[in-house]
Order: sequence, then C-alpha cells, then structure tokens
Amino acid sequence: MDPSAPQFPQQQPTGYGQPTGYGQPTGYGEQPTGYGQPTGYGQPSYPQGNPQYPNMNSGSDYQAAPTKQGTQWGGNHYGGGDQQHHHHHHHHNRGGRSSRWRPRWSRRARYGDGGSHVSCAGCFLILALAGGLILGIIGAVFLAKSSADTRTDRINAYNDYVLTWKDFVRTKKYDEAPSVKVEAQVICNNYPGGATNFSMPLSQVATDTFTDKKAIKDGADPLSPQYKWRTTLGFKNIQPDQCNVIARVFSNNRYTTAFNQKFANMLTYQCRWKTKDDQDKAYRDCKRRCVNNYGGTFYAETCTYYENLQELCIKVKMEHHTTAPLESLVLDSSLPVVPNAASSYGCFYDKSSGSFQTGKYKTGVPVYGNVDLTTTVRYSRDAWLGYMRVTEGTGDFGMSKGQKLGIGIGLMVPSIFLFMIASWIYKKNRA
Repeated sequence: MDPSAPQFPQQQPTGYGQPTGYGQPTGYGEQPTGYGQPTGYGQPSYPQGNPQYPNMNSGSDYQAAPTKQGTQWGGNHYGGGDQQHHHHHHHHNRGGRSSRWRPRWSRRARYGDGGSHVSCAGCFLILALAGGLILGIIGAVFLAKSSADTRTDRINAYNDYVLTWKDFVRTKKYDEAPSVKVEAQVICNNYPGGATNFSMPLSQVATDTFTDKKAIKDGADPLSPQYKWRTTLGFKNIQPDQCNVIARVFSNNRYTTAFNQKFANMLTYQCRWKTKDDQDKAYRDCKRRCVNNYGGTFYAETCTYYENLQELCIKVKMEHHTTAPLESLVLDSSLPVVPNAASSYGCFYDKSSGSFQTGKYKTGVPVYGNVDLTTTVRYSRDAWLGYMRVTEGTGDFGMSKGQKLGIGIGLMVPSIFLFMIASWIYKKNRA
C-alpha cells in the first residue's frame, strides 16, 4: 500500500453507528467521509476506469474530499449522514457502476426534494424529425408533379377551343343572328305571378375576362370574339326561400327551353366533436364559421345558411328546320365534352356533378324584395365555356412546371436542414 495514502482503522461495519444528529458524521463507519472513505462495506472499492466516475479509483489514485456541514454533500442539504449514504447507494451498485446506461436526453437530474425532470433535447429531436419528414413528403410530391407541365397542357387545350370558336364565328352572319326573347314568371308558395317578356339582344361587349392573371403572358389566347345574348331580369317583392323563377326562352319565335330555378336554397350542417373536452372550442369555431363565412344563423349546434341565385345561363346550337322559321336555337349538351352530358345545358361547370349547370349560386344572406338576375344565352362553342371546362370551373390553369419544381426544392432544403439538426442532437446526446 502506498504510504502517502490516508490510513483508516480496520474495523467491522457497524450498521448505522452511533446516532449523533443532523450534521454529525454517522454513516456506516466512524469517520466522516466523501468518496473513498469507509462506508460500511469495508474499504472503498472503485474499479479502475469507471466510465461515470473516472477519478474514483482505489488506493492513492483518489484523494478523499473533506465534507462541510450545510453543503451539498454535508449535513444539512439532505438532512444528515443517512442521506449521504443514500446518495452513494443511489448512484452505485456495489461495483460502483450505474444500473443501466441511458441517453442523456432521458437521464434524470437529482434535486434536493428528490424530484426529477427530463431534458428537452429529446423534444427538439422529435420536432426536427417530424418537421423534416412533413416538409420532405410535401416537397417530394411537388417534385414528382413537376415532371408534367399541366399548366401548359391546359392552356393548349383552351387555345384549341378558341380556334374552333373563331372558325365558327367566321361562318355566321351575326347581322342576321336569331332573335332571342325570354318570358319570365315567378312562382311563390306554388302561386304563380304574372309573366313578363324580356328581349335579349346579341351582345358583343367583352364582359368575359380571365381570373388567371398570368394566362395571356403564358400563351393563352384572348377570350374573343365575344358573342352572346344577355339581359337582366328584374323582379319585385321576392321572398327568396319561397320563390322560384321560370324563364322560357324563344329564338325566332320558336320555343327553345325553360329555366326553373329557386331564388335561394336553404342548407344546414351540424357541428361534430369527438370528446367532451373538444366541445366548447368546436362550438365556438362552428358558430364563427357559420356567421362569418356563410352569413348563416347558428342555433342548437346547427348552422342554417343560404345559397342565393346570381345568374342564369344556357348553351345552345343552331338547328335547321323544314318549316318556318328555318333556323332557331336549341339546347346543346354535347359541347364542351363532360363526364355527365345528360344534364349539361348550362354555362357554369360543376366538378362534383361533372356537368354545366344552368344556375350560378353564391353563399350569403338572402336578398328580400327586389332581385335582378343576369340571364345569358351562349353558343356551345363559346371560348368561355372551353375556358371553364379546361379549368374545371375555377378559372385557374394551375401551376407551371417551374413553379412546382421551385416549391419542391424550397421545401426539400429546410427538410434536409431539419434532418441535419436532428442528427446533430442525436450524436451530441448519444456521446
């Protein structure tokens, strides 16, 4: 044994020794000790190269540190020498090694009251992985879609409609275009009112415009020429939820078709929530959406709102007859080509039904009293109808190949960065 090492009397473990009170040395021996002093198991035993306590080697390799009353390892912090032994026993098996290894983000930190907490490194790791994964998936979808330039394809398809429309217009003599009249009648609560006749002149005013502001720049031909029959039907003392409008269309005094549309459709939906804890928040969100977004009323967990009729429109073609008048307009559901052509007589494309509808509705508060309805008759080859068909009623040709590629790359870069952060957190806490 190294003579320079501190000498301790050889004695048997004494259990809890002589009780003294807080702050006095008790423990498993007679001497107050830090690490390395007798603790009740005989001489201190710390294996060489302990990974958690590298300086705690047996013999002269470790010098005992004096204890102080009222310090962390002294009397008052843990309430006496018994707690000092508890600290030794908690951190070491008899061989001096922790019971098991855990990553740093899951290790527990000791406090004076015996509590513990888990480091937030694991939280940051999970957030970085989740964020990187979400951004990476979305970015990969955009990159995959960038292989097809759907915007250019749709613009080219629309331009084909324009070319067909221009050829059709050149073959017609619009100074001798068919005359169109509308006979409108309102029916409220099944009681018909008087019919009113409206003349529908052929209009060449450029009222049709692109909602896609970059369409012309990206190669779309203008919405011209514009030829359609259009007028405004005026009605008084209308109760929207109880009244229908019937409009009969005549061309060259020959009956063409009839509209039968309700001024307003009442719709409802009920709020749903999964648990009672979600009820209050879901109730407030549902009420706010009902009032602000739909202009509806909210009562007993149910939203009631209306869709109001804004415009009427049909598409027609020229038909030849053997008797006078020799030409007149008839409904045409064949153009533009749609999945559900049987009921495709209108001008407003509805993706859900796969057809052109005759009435255009808008969500909002019903308008009582005087109501004006714009009414239009279009040729089925009209470029506007081709524009609506190609864009599926949205008016938007979609994103270009370059836009999708840019978004995909823009999402993949932060995704990779988040994965790098997650890797750094893992390696730092794994070491």
